[in-house]
Amino acid sequence: MVVAVKTFNGTGANTSGSSGDANRVLTLTNTQLTQQEGLLVYASGLALALTTEYTVSHLTSSTTITFLNGLWDDMTIVVKYYTTTAGGTGIIPLNQRFIQKELDKTANSCTIIEISKSYGTDEYRTVTETETTNIGISCWTNVVNEEDDIVKQGNARAGDMLFWFDSENESLCVQGNRITFDSKTYQIYDVHIFKATSDITYVIECRTRQI
Repeated sequence: MVVAVKTFNGTGANTSGSSGDANRVLTLTNTQLTQQEGLLVYASGLALALTTEYTVSHLTSSTTITFLNGLWDDMTIVVKYYTTTAGGTGIIPLNQRFIQKELDKTANSCTIIEISKSYGTDEYRTVTETETTNIGISCWTNVVNEEDDIVKQGNARAGDMLFWFDSENESLCVQGNRITFDSKTYQIYDVHIFKATSDITYVIECRTRQI
């Protein structure tokens, strides 16, 4: 069995019901069974608690998450979840094994800035952004070029920067967080993690764009 980590990024407008309602439902686009282990649900940058702030129905397709408290259309929603697929060898793909060795031998150092947002309760729903800086994070990098498959498939642009991290940094690899490297700042727009259930450590790929 192979586990894939996926991320949903959206807003309250992607859920059922009307802005401000409780018990609005988000339907994921999974096509394999989702797992409770490792499931993370964020609303406006704040992690939600299972049973008191959300409930989930794990399905082989279209898993649903119900937000128990009031949810507004302009609130950001991030869901990181695991799905399982049959088969697989449990071996890290060749390119990931190479990157893992590079992380051990010739890793660069970067800074990851965690971005969290909170919304005021006044009529203007003022947004407050908080930054938490994590320095000295080991990474391996590569600049995307026009010949790369992810550009041809429309999943990245030439000039984007790919960062790879060890699994211990998974909590920092979230869409919207920022990475400073070589005197430049990049914003994470996509995160990819693929691992077998037997893997203790694995590689995380962050796709970023300079800001």
